[in-house]
Amino acid sequence: MKYPDGAHDAEALLVRPGTLRIYIVTKVKDGPGHIYVAPKNPSQRHVNRLKKIGKVPSVITDGVFLNRDRFVLRSHGSGYLYRKMGVRPKRFSLPHSGESIARSPRPRYVLIGSE
Repeated sequence: MKYPDGAHDAEALLVRPGTLRIYIVTKVKDGPGHIYVAPKNPSQRHVNRLKKIGKVPSVITDGVFLNRDRFVLRSHGSGYLYRKMGVRPKRFSLPHSGESIARSPRPRYVLIGSE
């Protein structure tokens, strides 16, 4: 994968259910990060060029799709629930020592992990 605007630090890679589309979220300390999307059918032979599609809060450490549209991103002390791509997220508090987030088998819940 290659970013259109140079190298970035990224810790969050999300795969959209149904389409299996790949999204990468950059981790930026000062200012917003960005979300990039890979091609619909990534090449196994050539470099895949990512496309920047939006801004996200700073210091994103992980993320997961909950269904086809809804996804959650996490930073050290906050979670951000997106109802769909491009819509302002709902912020919620998380313990400060964590960096990971995953879907729970139970609807309406997520699992969080510490460092």
